[in-house]
Amino acid sequence: MNDLDSKLIRQFFSVPLRDMILWIIAAHGELHGYGIMKIFEELTFGAWKPSPSTLYTLLDTMVNEGLLEKIEEYKGKMKRIKYRLTDKAWRIIALEIDFVAAMIENILYAIEKIRKMVKEKGVKPLMDKDLVRERIRMLERSSELISKRISALEKLLEETS
Repeated sequence: MNDLDSKLIRQFFSVPLRDMILWIIAAHGELHGYGIMKIFEELTFGAWKPSPSTLYTLLDTMVNEGLLEKIEEYKGKMKRIKYRLTDKAWRIIALEIDFVAAMIENILYAIEKIRKMVKEKGVKPLMDKDLVRERIRMLERSSELISKRISALEKLLEETS
């Protein structure tokens, strides 16, 4: 494999990570790399987070592409770098937000179909109390987001009536 092929393959697999970084910073505001890494860890319930070298290399690439802006902060002699979205990144978010929302709605629909099939087959879940507690917390967060989305859609309906 030549260098170009290798670079293209790395770029292909880094696109979902890059998109996730955009959404994370959009949702949480200015973040430093460690904060982004912790959010990835939270989103995957501790199962995965990008390595520091992968994350910081991608953050630098996104800065060079004009998607992120570096903000330097100093606490005494210690320098910390936070990242925020540029106007270009916000335009990408604006373009994709309805698509992502529709995709999530489709995923939720598919999950309900699978849940019904599992119930029909009588499959009993693997019981792990910590996992169940974590799932409850995740569902509570999802419920809040879904309620906000429903309110926004209801408002849109009122505005178009």
